[in-house]
Amino acid sequence: MEETGYFYSEKDFRNYFEQHLDKFGVKKIQLSHEACPDYVLIMENGQILNAEAELFADQFKYDHKDQLNLVDVVLCCYAKSNKVLGKPAIALHKLYELDDPNRKSSLKQLNTKLSKEEQEMLEFVGSYGRISFVQLSGCEQWSGDYLLFQNIPPNIAKGALRGYPEDCTIFDIATRDAIKHMRKYCNVMLAANLSKKACEIFDNLRRKELVCLVPSCFAVYLMDGGVMYDPKIWIPMEIQITKKALENYKDILVFRRFLQKEISSIAQSTKNH
Repeated sequence: MEETGYFYSEKDFRNYFEQHLDKFGVKKIQLSHEACPDYVLIMENGQILNAEAELFADQFKYDHKDQLNLVDVVLCCYAKSNKVLGKPAIALHKLYELDDPNRKSSLKQLNTKLSKEEQEMLEFVGSYGRISFVQLSGCEQWSGDYLLFQNIPPNIAKGALRGYPEDCTIFDIATRDAIKHMRKYCNVMLAANLSKKACEIFDNLRRKELVCLVPSCFAVYLMDGGVMYDPKIWIPMEIQITKKALENYKDILVFRRFLQKEISSIAQSTKNH
């Protein structure tokens, strides 16, 4: 986890920050304590700033919205933008979150016609039927430095997999730590190394119901060529083409239709023998 910088708690992130000041443009920590602000920092450009540390930048909105006058900058592991409540956010990772409640958009605002980029991604997923996010990020046109997270509504997150076993095996779909993370932060990590554009295209296809997310146990994910991320915040999910896509875009999903025909032919041949 030290190498990837994927952290499970604010405490872990703060430990990392204090050992890697240069990654955040900080020259020296002048003061560190638990009260807001968490730090008084001397920046590499000579500025002295009051900084608050958060695991997710959005937490600052809920925990410190009445203390804005005490904070100059927000340090965080994950951030959706470079500002939060008007304060600069210095983040270790850029974050794109599916079903983000703060992103004002609806299905009605989506253009029903596929853009060139959406068609390319749909064709790519359709050529396999189901793919891992690693296959997507492995393509140069969609690779980047964004993490993809899924927002989980609080009422669902709080009741997520109650009674889930403490011990995780390769045949499970999540670790106990990932479930705890989901309940606390109402999100879960799906993928890494994607461009922001790739995240947006995938989000559009998903909201148009042309692709969907399918849970995958660790064993299946690895067998399909997936790469294990930090299991404390990550749940293995794959991208699957939908019936709606097959029905409405038969012209561009040629390979998938051919594959289905071949499978049906083989099944029928086996039955006859």
